Amino acid sequence: YPDEMYQLYRERDEEGYVQCCLLSDKCDVFYRRRPSQDCTGYVFRPFTWGFGDPHVISMDGFMYTFNGIGEYWYLFPVGQCDFEVQARTQPIKDSEATVFTSIAVKINNCSTVFVSLLGREDLSLFVDRQNRTDDIHSSGVISNNCVNIEYLEKNITQKSKIDVAYRNGAFISLQAENELLSISVSLPDSCRGRTSGLIGQWDDDMSNDLLMRNGTLLSQNVTDREKEEFADSWKITPEESFMVYETGNHSTYNPIYTPTLYLDEFLQDANITTEVITLCDGNQVCLFDATITNDTSIAAGSLLVTNEAEEAVIVGNNVPPLIQTPLLLLLSLDNLTTLQFNVTDEDTFSVSYSLSPLSVFSEVRLHLNPTLSLYQLDLRLIEIPDSMNVTIIANDSIGVSLVSVVVYVCGCENGGYCSDTPSATDSVGDSGYIRSSCQCPLGYEGVYCSDLVTDPCLQSVCEVESCPSGTEKNEFSKCVDIDECETECTVSIRVCQNTYGSYLCTCVLGYIEVGEECTDVDECNSNIISPCQHQCTNVVGSFVCECNPGYALQTDGATCKAVSNTFICPGGYTCQDNECAIIEENTVCSYCERG
Repeated sequence: YPDEMYQLYRERDEEGYVQCCLLSDKCDVFYRRRPSQDCTGYVFRPFTWGFGDPHVISMDGFMYTFNGIGEYWYLFPVGQCDFEVQARTQPIKDSEATVFTSIAVKINNCSTVFVSLLGREDLSLFVDRQNRTDDIHSSGVISNNCVNIEYLEKNITQKSKIDVAYRNGAFISLQAENELLSISVSLPDSCRGRTSGLIGQWDDDMSNDLLMRNGTLLSQNVTDREKEEFADSWKITPEESFMVYETGNHSTYNPIYTPTLYLDEFLQDANITTEVITLCDGNQVCLFDATITNDTSIAAGSLLVTNEAEEAVIVGNNVPPLIQTPLLLLLSLDNLTTLQFNVTDEDTFSVSYSLSPLSVFSEVRLHLNPTLSLYQLDLRLIEIPDSMNVTIIANDSIGVSLVSVVVYVCGCENGGYCSDTPSATDSVGDSGYIRSSCQCPLGYEGVYCSDLVTDPCLQSVCEVESCPSGTEKNEFSKCVDIDECETECTVSIRVCQNTYGSYLCTCVLGYIEVGEECTDVDECNSNIISPCQHQCTNVVGSFVCECNPGYALQTDGATCKAVSNTFICPGGYTCQDNECAIIEENTVCSYCERG
């Protein structure tokens, strides 16, 4: 975070969480304003890539090659997409290849950032046309209230790199190697359906990505010569440019130029060496870059980017496991406590945990309760640490989900007892760990009632006359805890946890405490993101997901996938956004294409 943004996060998120969830019973209010990010409703936000001689992978995954020289609208915003990107291409010396060498980005009411190649493998930086190269190289970070810029210096494991993150969610990463820039861009959802330029239209439809500036739409199957016409239509004018010109001007970088080499024509006649064939393993952009530049390192870089782009799509389209846990874990010294939680995923997954520090637990056991279909983590605390973290981990081999549970510890000794819920007098370390304050019995004092008072008559050497609520005299006239869970809180929708002098009777998953009753949670109509991708039906204690016509429910019970490339919409449905949607009139849609 930039300093100002982190301060806002502390004020609006962390402090609100502490006050609402840890120091009061208003946690439902907090989560209405700040819905939990547990990957429910997760939607993959793709990247667009620019690399090599130069190749572009659109937001929708369509890849093409052009070989022009000049300055282009890499991303031309439409409507409410507040993010503009311009790109410069230049020739590589002693070659007919052209590559990306400079990028300029901006949003309204914020700094304009310009990044350019510096030498063969480094980057220069201008912010609002001021040269900040030395600043970013020395500090590594430049930030203000709307943008954060981070520089990573080249080393054995990485290229020189500048990442630019705007507050509206727009992000661009630039890497320098072998006299060219590699570009990756991620956009906020406000830009979906509102982009054009070299990256195409981001609408999950590759067929319309080659839309020229004059409105002409080219087919994906056009020749690379015609794709060059598409790119040329997005050249910027002097009046539109917000590029930096350290030498010369707009016309210097935009000469009249007609490419002579095109990927589809070139590869038909090229004499490709055995070394290149082995390196590229059939990858066309790699073969083209190696042959046209006579530089296998450039080709290897293009091969790496295409592989990374394919991997990013696989990882991005994977929905990591969904972990559902209680908001609060209450631990008391020397008592066995069970944390129940649920994990769902359409793929095979594994479940584990992380406890820090592990040494404060004498007993730890993770197992699946087949009766309740819930995972259980049994914990016995034997020591009160200064800090603690309890994290549930679920891994499906592609994605990992982690949920850290807020821990509320009762460490009272010698008959002291804690309140049932956190209060303003409790010790709050970080937002995930609270140590309860104690009510000490006669004769003891200290944070955990562990210190004897100085008056020997108050050291419990005499018989006690009466015991505090929730305790009773034993045969030695000492006050000992009563286990209320043996007789109280026995209904099936509640879970009982004994504490010294009292007990906790909380609602099981799928229910929420309203007054003194456990009320069913309507997951389908709550203020958080719907747990179902398509249709959600609430049932007592849970919910059931169903899919729109033409889709099949996956094994996670929440997401839907098309059962085929095309399907018939039944009567009473019509095509809306590539899905069959219910309408009031009784009309029939011919078919919906899988989007």
